[in-house]
Amino acid sequence: MWLGVLVVALALPLVSRAQDTGYISGTVTDKSGAAVVAADVTVKSVGGSLTRTTTSNADGAYVVPGLPGGSYNI
Repeated sequence: MWLGVLVVALALPLVSRAQDTGYISGTVTDKSGAAVVAADVTVKSVGGSLTRTTTSNADGAYVVPGLPGGSYNI
């Protein structure tokens, strides 16, 4: 029993830490509202310490996962 409690106690910080990230998603469209395929999307933290890039898909959609909490420019 104590071994089970110890394993759970050691695993809790790992679970809590995994929840500190989020994602930004959206759709790239032109002025007419049509999806823009293969658009380069750059997400940069306001402080400038983190930059991630991705490309929109066939529907113009993009997702940038694994972002720590904060403010970002797209």
